[in-house]
Amino acid sequence: MQQEKYEKSSRKCFYILIYMVFLCLVSVCWFNVRVHRWHSEVTIICDPQTGSKMLVNASNLDLLQDVSLERMLYEKPNFKKPPRTDYLMMTPWFAPIVWNGTYNIEILNAQFHKRHVRVGVTVFAIKKYTVFLQTFLETAEKFFMVGHMVNYYVFTDRAKDIPNIPLAEGRQLVILEVPSYKRWQDVSMRRMEMIRDYSRQRFINEVDYLVCVDVDMKFSDEVGVEILSDVFGTLHPSFYGTAREHFTYERRKESTAYIPSDEGDFYYAGGYFGGKVEEVYKLTKFCHNEMTTDQANNIEAIWHDESYLNKYFLYHKPTKILSPEYLWDNSFGVPEFLMRRFVAVPKDHNAIRNRRSLYDYPRARQKFHS
Repeated sequence: MQQEKYEKSSRKCFYILIYMVFLCLVSVCWFNVRVHRWHSEVTIICDPQTGSKMLVNASNLDLLQDVSLERMLYEKPNFKKPPRTDYLMMTPWFAPIVWNGTYNIEILNAQFHKRHVRVGVTVFAIKKYTVFLQTFLETAEKFFMVGHMVNYYVFTDRAKDIPNIPLAEGRQLVILEVPSYKRWQDVSMRRMEMIRDYSRQRFINEVDYLVCVDVDMKFSDEVGVEILSDVFGTLHPSFYGTAREHFTYERRKESTAYIPSDEGDFYYAGGYFGGKVEEVYKLTKFCHNEMTTDQANNIEAIWHDESYLNKYFLYHKPTKILSPEYLWDNSFGVPEFLMRRFVAVPKDHNAIRNRRSLYDYPRARQKFHS
Protein backbone atom coordinates (compact mmCIF):
# COMPACT_ATOMS: atom_id res chain seq x y z
CA MET A 1 0.00 0.00 0.00
CA GLN A 2 2.82 2.37 0.93
CA GLN A 3 4.65 1.43 -2.25
CA GLU A 4 1.60 2.39 -4.32
CA LYS A 5 1.32 5.77 -2.57
CA TYR A 6 5.01 6.39 -3.17
CA GLU A 7 4.63 5.69 -6.89
CA LYS A 8 1.63 8.03 -7.17
CA SER A 9 3.52 10.76 -5.35
CA SER A 10 6.54 10.31 -7.64
CA ARG A 11 4.38 10.55 -10.75
CA LYS A 12 2.74 13.66 -9.40
CA CYS A 13 6.10 15.29 -8.75
CA PHE A 14 7.28 14.33 -12.22
CA TYR A 15 4.24 15.89 -13.86
CA ILE A 16 4.67 19.05 -11.79
CA LEU A 17 8.31 19.22 -12.85
CA ILE A 18 7.37 18.79 -16.52
CA TYR A 19 4.73 21.50 -16.18
CA MET A 20 7.21 23.91 -14.59
CA VAL A 21 9.77 23.26 -17.33
CA PHE A 22 7.08 23.93 -19.91
CA LEU A 23 6.13 27.20 -18.22
CA CYS A 24 9.79 28.25 -18.15
CA LEU A 25 10.17 27.57 -21.87
CA VAL A 26 7.01 29.53 -22.68
CA SER A 27 8.18 32.45 -20.53
CA VAL A 28 11.59 32.54 -22.23
CA CYS A 29 10.02 32.48 -25.69
CA TRP A 30 7.55 35.22 -24.76
CA PHE A 31 10.31 37.37 -23.32
CA ASN A 32 12.34 37.04 -26.51
CA VAL A 33 9.33 37.97 -28.63
CA ARG A 34 8.61 41.03 -26.52
CA VAL A 35 12.23 42.15 -26.57
CA HIS A 36 12.61 41.73 -30.33
CA ARG A 37 9.40 43.60 -30.82
CA TRP A 38 11.01 46.77 -29.51
CA HIS A 39 14.73 46.16 -29.87
CA SER A 40 16.68 44.61 -32.71
CA GLU A 41 19.93 42.87 -31.84
CA VAL A 42 22.90 44.78 -33.18
CA THR A 43 25.98 42.72 -33.97
CA ILE A 44 29.13 44.58 -35.01
CA ILE A 45 31.32 42.66 -37.43
CA CYS A 46 34.87 43.88 -38.00
CA ASP A 47 36.70 43.04 -41.21
CA PRO A 48 40.28 42.07 -40.13
CA GLN A 49 41.77 43.17 -43.47
CA THR A 50 40.17 46.59 -43.85
CA GLY A 51 39.25 47.30 -40.26
CA SER A 52 35.82 48.47 -41.41
CA LYS A 53 32.81 47.78 -39.27
CA MET A 54 29.20 47.16 -40.20
CA LEU A 55 25.97 46.58 -38.33
CA VAL A 56 24.15 43.27 -38.72
CA ASN A 57 20.46 42.90 -37.82
CA ALA A 58 20.34 46.62 -37.02
CA SER A 59 17.12 48.51 -36.39
CA ASN A 60 15.92 50.78 -39.17
CA LEU A 61 16.44 53.67 -36.80
CA ASP A 62 20.17 52.85 -36.64
CA LEU A 63 20.37 53.19 -40.42
CA LEU A 64 18.71 56.60 -40.71
CA GLN A 65 20.68 58.97 -42.92
CA ASP A 66 22.17 62.10 -41.42
CA VAL A 67 20.84 65.11 -43.34
CA SER A 68 22.56 67.89 -41.40
CA LEU A 69 23.52 70.88 -43.55
CA GLU A 70 26.89 72.48 -44.11
CA ARG A 71 27.66 76.01 -42.93
CA MET A 72 25.57 78.53 -44.88
CA LEU A 73 25.36 82.33 -44.74
CA TYR A 74 22.01 84.02 -45.29
CA GLU A 75 19.90 86.81 -43.82
CA LYS A 76 18.21 86.05 -40.52
CA PRO A 77 14.42 85.62 -40.85
CA ASN A 78 12.51 88.54 -39.36
CA PHE A 79 9.21 87.48 -37.83
CA LYS A 80 7.98 91.11 -37.87
CA LYS A 81 8.52 91.44 -41.61
CA PRO A 82 6.90 88.60 -43.59
CA PRO A 83 8.30 88.19 -47.12
CA ARG A 84 4.94 88.81 -48.78
CA THR A 85 1.85 90.64 -47.56
CA ASP A 86 0.00 91.17 -50.85
CA TYR A 87 -1.39 87.63 -51.13
CA LEU A 88 -2.37 84.76 -48.86
CA MET A 89 0.70 82.69 -47.93
CA MET A 90 -0.85 80.09 -45.61
CA THR A 91 -4.11 78.14 -45.67
CA PRO A 92 -6.29 77.59 -42.59
CA TRP A 93 -4.89 74.03 -42.40
CA PHE A 94 -1.28 75.33 -42.35
CA ALA A 95 -0.39 74.43 -45.92
CA PRO A 96 2.02 77.03 -47.38
CA ILE A 97 1.14 78.77 -50.64
CA VAL A 98 4.34 79.16 -52.65
CA TRP A 99 5.06 82.62 -54.04
CA ASN A 100 8.30 84.17 -55.20
CA GLY A 101 10.32 85.48 -52.26
CA THR A 102 8.77 83.21 -49.63
CA TYR A 103 11.60 80.65 -49.48
CA ASN A 104 15.38 80.28 -49.68
CA ILE A 105 16.14 77.90 -52.54
CA GLU A 106 19.75 77.38 -51.42
CA ILE A 107 18.64 75.97 -48.08
CA LEU A 108 16.02 73.78 -49.76
CA ASN A 109 18.48 72.51 -52.37
CA ALA A 110 20.97 71.58 -49.66
CA GLN A 111 18.32 69.60 -47.80
CA PHE A 112 17.07 67.73 -50.85
CA HIS A 113 20.59 67.00 -52.15
CA LYS A 114 21.44 65.39 -48.82
CA ARG A 115 18.45 63.08 -49.26
CA HIS A 116 19.40 62.18 -52.87
CA VAL A 117 15.85 62.86 -54.00
CA ARG A 118 14.78 61.80 -57.49
CA VAL A 119 11.81 63.54 -59.12
CA GLY A 120 9.56 62.07 -61.80
CA VAL A 121 7.67 64.25 -64.29
CA THR A 122 4.67 62.84 -66.16
CA VAL A 123 3.43 64.36 -69.42
CA PHE A 124 1.00 63.02 -72.02
CA ALA A 125 2.04 63.54 -75.64
CA ILE A 126 -0.87 61.89 -77.44
CA LYS A 127 -1.43 62.31 -81.18
CA LYS A 128 -0.42 65.81 -82.35
CA TYR A 129 0.67 66.83 -78.88
CA THR A 130 4.09 65.35 -79.56
CA VAL A 131 4.89 68.68 -81.28
CA PHE A 132 5.13 70.34 -77.86
CA LEU A 133 7.68 67.93 -76.41
CA GLN A 134 10.83 69.55 -77.74
CA THR A 135 10.03 72.95 -76.25
CA PHE A 136 8.85 71.36 -73.01
CA LEU A 137 12.02 69.27 -72.55
CA GLU A 138 14.46 71.97 -73.64
CA THR A 139 13.00 74.53 -71.24
CA ALA A 140 12.73 71.91 -68.47
CA GLU A 141 16.43 71.18 -68.80
CA LYS A 142 17.11 74.88 -68.39
CA PHE A 143 14.75 75.67 -65.52
CA PHE A 144 13.21 72.55 -63.89
CA MET A 145 14.88 71.00 -60.82
CA VAL A 146 18.31 72.09 -62.03
CA GLY A 147 21.02 70.04 -60.31
CA HIS A 148 18.63 67.32 -59.18
CA MET A 149 17.93 63.84 -60.54
CA VAL A 150 14.89 63.78 -62.82
CA ASN A 151 13.01 61.14 -64.79
CA TYR A 152 10.83 62.47 -67.62
CA TYR A 153 7.97 59.97 -68.11
CA VAL A 154 6.39 60.61 -71.51
CA PHE A 155 3.11 58.80 -72.18
CA THR A 156 2.62 58.64 -75.94
CA ASP A 157 1.07 56.72 -78.81
CA ARG A 158 3.78 57.99 -81.19
CA ALA A 159 7.10 56.85 -79.77
CA LYS A 160 8.87 57.47 -83.08
CA ASP A 161 7.99 61.19 -82.91
CA ILE A 162 9.69 61.77 -79.56
CA PRO A 163 12.63 64.19 -80.06
CA ASN A 164 16.12 63.28 -78.93
CA ILE A 165 17.04 66.00 -76.43
CA PRO A 166 20.45 65.97 -74.69
CA LEU A 167 19.88 65.71 -70.93
CA ALA A 168 22.06 66.68 -68.00
CA GLU A 169 23.75 64.04 -65.87
CA GLY A 170 21.36 62.19 -63.59
CA ARG A 171 18.35 62.89 -65.80
CA GLN A 172 16.68 60.50 -68.22
CA LEU A 173 13.79 60.27 -70.66
CA VAL A 174 11.44 57.29 -70.28
CA ILE A 175 8.94 56.63 -73.09
CA LEU A 176 5.75 54.84 -72.01
CA GLU A 177 3.68 53.68 -74.96
CA VAL A 178 -0.08 53.91 -74.35
CA PRO A 179 -3.18 53.69 -76.56
CA SER A 180 -4.77 56.72 -78.14
CA TYR A 181 -8.39 57.80 -77.86
CA LYS A 182 -10.70 59.56 -80.29
CA ARG A 183 -11.76 62.41 -77.99
CA TRP A 184 -9.40 64.68 -76.07
CA GLN A 185 -11.78 64.36 -73.11
CA ASP A 186 -11.06 60.62 -72.97
CA VAL A 187 -7.33 61.24 -73.14
CA SER A 188 -7.63 63.74 -70.31
CA MET A 189 -9.64 61.44 -68.07
CA ARG A 190 -7.52 58.36 -68.80
CA ARG A 191 -4.48 60.19 -67.42
CA MET A 192 -5.58 59.44 -63.87
CA GLU A 193 -5.87 55.73 -64.60
CA MET A 194 -2.46 55.53 -66.28
CA ILE A 195 -0.65 57.51 -63.59
CA ARG A 196 -2.30 55.32 -60.96
CA ASP A 197 -1.23 52.08 -62.67
CA TYR A 198 2.35 53.16 -63.34
CA SER A 199 2.69 54.57 -59.82
CA ARG A 200 1.97 51.11 -58.46
CA GLN A 201 3.98 49.17 -61.02
CA ARG A 202 6.99 51.38 -61.67
CA PHE A 203 7.20 54.90 -60.26
CA ILE A 204 7.24 53.76 -56.63
CA ASN A 205 10.49 51.90 -57.34
CA GLU A 206 12.21 54.66 -59.33
CA VAL A 207 11.38 58.11 -57.93
CA ASP A 208 10.46 59.79 -54.65
CA TYR A 209 8.14 62.50 -55.98
CA LEU A 210 5.90 62.88 -59.03
CA VAL A 211 5.07 66.15 -60.77
CA CYS A 212 2.14 65.73 -63.18
CA VAL A 213 1.84 68.53 -65.75
CA ASP A 214 0.50 69.34 -69.22
CA VAL A 215 2.91 69.06 -72.13
CA ASP A 216 1.68 72.08 -74.13
CA MET A 217 3.62 74.37 -71.78
CA LYS A 218 7.11 75.76 -71.38
CA PHE A 219 9.26 76.70 -68.40
CA SER A 220 10.25 80.36 -68.38
CA ASP A 221 11.85 80.65 -64.94
CA GLU A 222 13.21 78.49 -62.12
CA VAL A 223 11.00 75.72 -60.75
CA GLY A 224 12.73 73.73 -58.04
CA VAL A 225 12.28 71.64 -54.93
CA GLU A 226 10.26 74.40 -53.29
CA ILE A 227 7.19 72.81 -54.93
CA LEU A 228 7.71 69.37 -53.39
CA SER A 229 5.52 68.15 -50.55
CA ASP A 230 3.44 65.11 -49.59
CA VAL A 231 0.71 66.22 -52.02
CA PHE A 232 0.38 69.58 -53.75
CA GLY A 233 -2.05 71.35 -56.05
CA THR A 234 -1.82 74.54 -58.08
CA LEU A 235 -4.15 77.54 -58.03
CA HIS A 236 -5.89 77.91 -61.37
CA PRO A 237 -4.97 81.34 -62.81
CA SER A 238 -8.60 81.97 -63.69
CA PHE A 239 -9.91 81.76 -60.15
CA TYR A 240 -7.24 82.50 -57.55
CA GLY A 241 -8.89 85.80 -56.62
CA THR A 242 -12.57 84.97 -57.15
CA ALA A 243 -15.36 83.94 -54.78
CA ARG A 244 -16.18 80.24 -54.46
CA GLU A 245 -19.57 80.63 -56.15
CA HIS A 246 -17.69 81.49 -59.35
CA PHE A 247 -15.62 78.29 -59.28
CA THR A 248 -16.53 75.95 -62.13
CA TYR A 249 -16.97 72.94 -59.86
CA GLU A 250 -19.28 70.12 -60.89
CA ARG A 251 -22.68 71.27 -59.58
CA ARG A 252 -24.86 68.31 -60.58
CA LYS A 253 -25.69 66.19 -57.56
CA GLU A 254 -25.85 63.10 -59.75
CA SER A 255 -22.08 63.25 -60.32
CA THR A 256 -19.52 61.91 -57.83
CA ALA A 257 -17.55 65.12 -58.52
CA TYR A 258 -20.39 67.24 -57.10
CA ILE A 259 -19.37 70.09 -54.77
CA PRO A 260 -22.11 72.18 -53.09
CA SER A 261 -22.11 75.91 -53.72
CA ASP A 262 -21.32 76.69 -50.07
CA GLU A 263 -18.11 74.60 -50.05
CA GLY A 264 -14.68 74.98 -51.60
CA ASP A 265 -11.32 76.47 -50.64
CA PHE A 266 -9.68 77.12 -54.00
CA TYR A 267 -10.06 76.06 -57.61
CA TYR A 268 -7.14 73.82 -58.55
CA ALA A 269 -5.80 73.34 -62.07
CA GLY A 270 -5.85 69.85 -63.52
CA GLY A 271 -2.62 70.55 -65.40
CA TYR A 272 -0.27 70.72 -62.41
CA PHE A 273 -0.35 68.52 -59.30
CA GLY A 274 1.93 66.05 -57.58
CA GLY A 275 3.61 64.86 -54.41
CA LYS A 276 5.12 61.69 -53.05
CA VAL A 277 4.40 58.67 -55.22
CA GLU A 278 2.22 57.09 -52.54
CA GLU A 279 0.05 60.21 -52.29
CA VAL A 280 -0.23 60.66 -56.06
CA TYR A 281 -1.31 57.02 -56.27
CA LYS A 282 -4.11 57.66 -53.76
CA LEU A 283 -5.20 60.83 -55.57
CA THR A 284 -5.30 59.28 -59.04
CA LYS A 285 -6.97 56.12 -57.74
CA PHE A 286 -9.74 58.21 -56.18
CA CYS A 287 -10.26 60.27 -59.34
CA HIS A 288 -10.33 57.23 -61.61
CA ASN A 289 -12.77 55.34 -59.38
CA GLU A 290 -15.12 58.33 -59.24
CA MET A 291 -14.94 58.74 -63.02
CA THR A 292 -15.75 55.06 -63.49
CA THR A 293 -18.82 55.39 -61.28
CA ASP A 294 -20.03 58.40 -63.26
CA GLN A 295 -19.40 56.70 -66.60
CA ALA A 296 -21.54 53.75 -65.48
CA ASN A 297 -24.33 56.28 -64.96
CA ASN A 298 -23.67 58.07 -68.28
CA ILE A 299 -22.34 61.17 -66.52
CA GLU A 300 -19.30 63.16 -67.62
CA ALA A 301 -18.08 65.82 -65.18
CA ILE A 302 -18.03 69.38 -66.49
CA TRP A 303 -14.22 69.70 -66.53
CA HIS A 304 -13.42 65.99 -66.66
CA ASP A 305 -10.35 64.96 -64.60
CA GLU A 306 -10.01 68.48 -63.18
CA SER A 307 -13.48 68.25 -61.60
CA TYR A 308 -12.53 65.07 -59.72
CA LEU A 309 -9.19 66.56 -58.71
CA ASN A 310 -11.01 69.49 -57.09
CA LYS A 311 -13.34 67.11 -55.28
CA TYR A 312 -10.35 65.19 -53.93
CA PHE A 313 -8.53 68.30 -52.71
CA LEU A 314 -11.65 69.59 -50.98
CA TYR A 315 -11.81 66.57 -48.67
CA HIS A 316 -8.12 65.56 -48.76
CA LYS A 317 -6.40 68.90 -48.20
CA PRO A 318 -3.08 69.37 -50.05
CA THR A 319 -0.01 69.88 -47.86
CA LYS A 320 1.31 72.62 -50.14
CA ILE A 321 -0.27 74.87 -52.78
CA LEU A 322 1.50 76.48 -55.73
CA SER A 323 0.57 80.02 -56.69
CA PRO A 324 -0.39 80.93 -60.30
CA GLU A 325 3.31 81.64 -60.91
CA TYR A 326 3.58 77.93 -61.60
CA LEU A 327 0.81 77.77 -64.20
CA TRP A 328 0.02 80.75 -66.37
CA ASP A 329 -1.41 81.67 -69.76
CA ASN A 330 -0.24 84.98 -71.20
CA SER A 331 -3.68 85.43 -72.74
CA PHE A 332 -4.75 86.46 -69.24
CA GLY A 333 -2.38 89.39 -69.36
CA VAL A 334 0.76 89.81 -67.27
CA PRO A 335 0.15 91.25 -63.78
CA GLU A 336 3.13 93.20 -62.42
CA PHE A 337 3.33 91.19 -59.22
CA LEU A 338 3.54 87.83 -60.98
CA MET A 339 6.67 85.86 -61.84
CA ARG A 340 5.76 83.51 -64.69
CA ARG A 341 7.56 80.20 -64.22
CA PHE A 342 5.50 77.81 -66.35
CA VAL A 343 3.36 79.20 -69.17
CA ALA A 344 1.09 77.89 -71.89
CA VAL A 345 2.50 77.70 -75.41
CA PRO A 346 0.42 79.69 -77.96
CA LYS A 347 -1.37 77.26 -80.24
CA ASP A 348 -4.21 76.76 -82.69
CA HIS A 349 -6.61 74.72 -80.57
CA ASN A 350 -8.70 73.66 -83.55
CA ALA A 351 -5.60 72.24 -85.21
CA ILE A 352 -4.70 70.35 -82.04
CA ARG A 353 -8.10 68.62 -81.92
CA ASN A 354 -9.82 71.48 -80.06
CA ARG A 355 -8.32 70.52 -76.74
CA ARG A 356 -9.28 72.46 -73.61
CA SER A 357 -6.95 75.30 -72.71
CA LEU A 358 -6.62 77.53 -69.68
CA TYR A 359 -8.19 80.30 -71.74
CA ASP A 360 -11.44 78.38 -72.22
CA TYR A 361 -12.88 79.80 -69.00
CA PRO A 362 -15.14 82.79 -69.86
CA ARG A 363 -15.10 84.20 -66.33
CA ALA A 364 -11.32 84.33 -66.41
CA ARG A 365 -11.34 86.23 -69.69
CA GLN A 366 -13.87 88.69 -68.35
CA LYS A 367 -11.88 89.16 -65.16
CA PHE A 368 -8.55 89.89 -66.76
CA HIS A 369 -9.92 92.14 -69.47
CA SER A 370 -12.21 94.14 -67.26
